[in-house]
Amino acid sequence: MKVTLVMVSSSDGVVSRQAQESVKMWTSKEDQVHLFELAHACDAIITGRKSFTKKMAPVPYFIFSRTQTSTPEDVAHDLFYVQTAPKSLLFQLEKAHFTQVLLLGGPEINSLFLKEQLVDELILTLEPKLFGKGKHLVEEAIEQNLRLLDLKQLNAQGTLLLKYKIEKPIG
Repeated sequence: MKVTLVMVSSSDGVVSRQAQESVKMWTSKEDQVHLFELAHACDAIITGRKSFTKKMAPVPYFIFSRTQTSTPEDVAHDLFYVQTAPKSLLFQLEKAHFTQVLLLGGPEINSLFLKEQLVDELILTLEPKLFGKGKHLVEEAIEQNLRLLDLKQLNAQGTLLLKYKIEKPIG
C-alpha cells in the first residue's frame, strides 16, 4: 500500500496562516483541480478533524479525532472517525486491500505519520506567496530525506507541483 502526503504551501513554507483556514482562500485553481484529480484516483483519504470540511471524492474518509466517533449516518457516507494509532489504521486498510491512500492532514496528523515513517511520497504544491508566519507542514522537528521524482509548473504565476519519494532509513 502506498501512502501519499498531499499539501499546498506558500513559498516560505506556510500551509495555513491561522487555525481552521480554508486553503481555497489562497491556492490556485490549478492546485485545486490537481487535488480533486488525486482524490478521485485514490482508494481512501486520511485526514484530521480540523482539516476535514467535506468529502471531495466518493472514497472512504478516515478522520482522526480525539473525541468524535462515527454515527450510523457517517458510516453510511463512508466517514469513519478514528482514534487508533496511524500504524494500526494503515494495517487495517492494507488488510482491506486498499492500495492508494492520500494523507490530507494538517501539521499534527502529518507529524504523526512522518514520525513513524509511514509516508511513501510527498506531493507538494508550492504557491508563489509569502506569508511570514503560520503553520508549517509538520508541527515538530522531523528530519526526512526526500528524492525529487517530478517537477511541474502549473500556471503562469509560477505555482509549482513537486513530487518527492520519501527516503526511509535502512533497517
